[in-house]
Amino acid sequence: MLTLPEIINRIASARNDLTYEAVEKMIRERKSASDGLLTDEGAAYIVASELGVTLQESRLETRVTIKDLMKGANDVTITGRVLATSPVKTFTRSDGKNGKLSKMIIADNTGVISVALWDKNAEDAHQKRIHEDQIVQIHHGYVKEGLGKSLEINLGSRGAISVYNNEKSSNDFPTTKDFFRKIGKLEGNEKYACLIGVISQVLPVASFEKSDNRKGRVRRVQIVDDTGRIGLVLWNEKVDLVEDLKRGDWLQIEGANIREGFHGEKEAHLGTIGSIVILPEPLYKINEPILVLTKINEIKPNMANINVHAKAVKLNPTREISLQSGETGKLREITLMDETGTIMFVVWNDHLDDIKSLSVGDLVLIEGGYAREGIQGVALNLGKTGAVTINPEMSNATTL
Repeated sequence: MLTLPEIINRIASARNDLTYEAVEKMIRERKSASDGLLTDEGAAYIVASELGVTLQESRLETRVTIKDLMKGANDVTITGRVLATSPVKTFTRSDGKNGKLSKMIIADNTGVISVALWDKNAEDAHQKRIHEDQIVQIHHGYVKEGLGKSLEINLGSRGAISVYNNEKSSNDFPTTKDFFRKIGKLEGNEKYACLIGVISQVLPVASFEKSDNRKGRVRRVQIVDDTGRIGLVLWNEKVDLVEDLKRGDWLQIEGANIREGFHGEKEAHLGTIGSIVILPEPLYKINEPILVLTKINEIKPNMANINVHAKAVKLNPTREISLQSGETGKLREITLMDETGTIMFVVWNDHLDDIKSLSVGDLVLIEGGYAREGIQGVALNLGKTGAVTINPEMSNATTL
């Protein structure tokens, strides 16, 4: 490790606009700002990084790569390219004091990881205008489990973040374009995925209440490309970014988190981190129709994301049932028929208003339904994530 005078000399030599004394003063101020948590040499390394001065003789080498990180690791210093950032949010801690938090996604050639910036580091990143595509160094972080039990670097009071300005090392880190994939190539549990597709289904915005009494909103959209389909789940502020989504719109999504959905299917979730853009024109022609219908005789137990176009031939009255949770729910059972057979269609709770005008003989389009084995055989269900339309205009549709 270099001595303090050696570090100061290297910085002053690399930066003709700074004297030895000026660099020495910057190091003292950086150490003082850390409340004694940094050594002289540690503060000097951070100052060098902030000034874009490389202290190694060779190309950039990080002590730790993302793939090497383990839960519980302390005093982690790591370098990566910023793929996405979130705004600074203020919250109230359990002791009544205010805290600040922002997040970013960084990547190196071994993986991708989320970084949580707390308090002064959140403000520091904001003031330095750290943004996508920059290479940053995370100093003195610690590793914990984040959402979905994925690893996350946390940067608290003893840590710091700096921009690493070294064009020679830029090629050592992936860029956003390296993360774009076709839908059919997406894998489960990806922390940062980018994709482009056309909307095949838009479901209404749903509101919910969290355990801490905060309210949230979610909207589900299904998108398709020439390799497959996937559900896109938009959370909270991302709902407002695309209020006028409609079938046939092309979307570019960056920074989605790929997870398992309610029924075991893959979903792309877009929350605070990540972006979504409606593209002005189609990028290419989708060979398959946007809406794919399933015939009734093809519906099997545990199928999900089922689209059915059929006639209502019997309507049962709405009734209340007791759920396993102890709560009371409402449902209505409708017998549907197409040229291949009949099936019981069960509409739950919030969607009951959508079928108030339904009559025997009406045609019904169910989008995003799921199948369950019941006492009377397989039933098609419509829950929160589905939609129903009475006597729809049908175009761009085909059967499986």
